[in-house]
Amino acid sequence: MRFFVSAVLLIIGVAACTYDESPIPSAFRTDGTAKLQVCKGLGIEKCDYEPTEIPEFIDLRDPYWASLRSEKKSSTWTMCYLDQPGGVLTKRLLMFDCEPVYDQPMDPSAGSSPPIPQNLIESLENMAEAAATFEVCADYYDTDDEISLRWTGYALELEALVDRLSEHYQDDRLLLMYEARRAGLYTSEDFVKDSLLATGYCSVESFKAGDQYVREAQSVQTAGAGD
Repeated sequence: MRFFVSAVLLIIGVAACTYDESPIPSAFRTDGTAKLQVCKGLGIEKCDYEPTEIPEFIDLRDPYWASLRSEKKSSTWTMCYLDQPGGVLTKRLLMFDCEPVYDQPMDPSAGSSPPIPQNLIESLENMAEAAATFEVCADYYDTDDEISLRWTGYALELEALVDRLSEHYQDDRLLLMYEARRAGLYTSEDFVKDSLLATGYCSVESFKAGDQYVREAQSVQTAGAGD
């Protein structure tokens, strides 16, 4: 299960997150079209592509697009990628041609917000996936209030951690991005099925791993509180 093995990513991401001053796009222009890559399977994956529409102007301060990745293919060609809610055995990736825009305000009256560092975005996505898994397990044990509430407690502890990160960096986008990702995963049927399989239907071992994950995340935030 992904959140079993990705605590190191979260530790690196939270402990090292600083706002980089190097030139980073604040928005992207597109031609309004994209492909949604849907891959299923473990090891050998089967992928299909679905055409879809996207905005012709994407502002990265919009929490939905804040985790967008770009890759320069040539001097005149850039590709953008955005992970979509899926699951452990289902991966969904939005792919499209894009043109970077620098220091573009969302509207004439808005100031320019600094881009969110990639390492912090990865940490938020990591925690959102863990929280969604905890909520799936809470639902799985809906007939056992004690166990269900303990799973829910893990999810609430991560939410509180992200809330403190948002206050620390004075950036409301962090909590919005986290909530959008968590909710998208939690409401995905594929993610629910994959999470149950990956956790051994919320086994005792997965419960212990969840507890360790939350404790490590909290200890990292405490250690980095003075950054």
